[in-house]
Amino acid sequence: MKYLLPFLLICSSVSGQKLITNEKDKFTGKQIKRTSWESIGSTGSLGGYTFYTQLTKIDTTAYFDLRVMYTGRKLLSVHKDDELMFMLQDSSIVKLKSSEFKISSYGGGATGLSGSQALGMVVSYYINEENLKTLTGNIIKIRWYTTDGYVEHDIKGKNSNKINELVKLISQ
Repeated sequence: MKYLLPFLLICSSVSGQKLITNEKDKFTGKQIKRTSWESIGSTGSLGGYTFYTQLTKIDTTAYFDLRVMYTGRKLLSVHKDDELMFMLQDSSIVKLKSSEFKISSYGGGATGLSGSQALGMVVSYYINEENLKTLTGNIIKIRWYTTDGYVEHDIKGKNSNKINELVKLISQ
């Protein structure tokens, strides 16, 4: 009995990438697939950025949704067509364009209560089929462009694997 509680706690903390929506919209007839949000890393605690991602596919149009929280006090924005870039281990670069203008706000990138007092935003980027296939490779770095320049972040192997799995889920 004393081993049951630790076992249950471990099991409840294990999460995997999953498809949270896989349905045909009753009004439009479009097939909608959406994955769970997954953490893909952070740049540090003071003045740092925390990144989460989710992939969405509506019929044949795919989106890389990026949720960002940061501890700074400066408002940031992303213009329509600003880039989100990925560098793969083979040095190839994948460039995605934002689908709309976004401005950060307090709690804008929050995941529940976590980050509700931090600045953040959720931005969607278009992904074509070629880039979607390329994102199944080993991603080593991400570069996020804002009106204040860009933020680069190294992607560790486990976080690259998370993105790979999300791509596979919406591609099935």
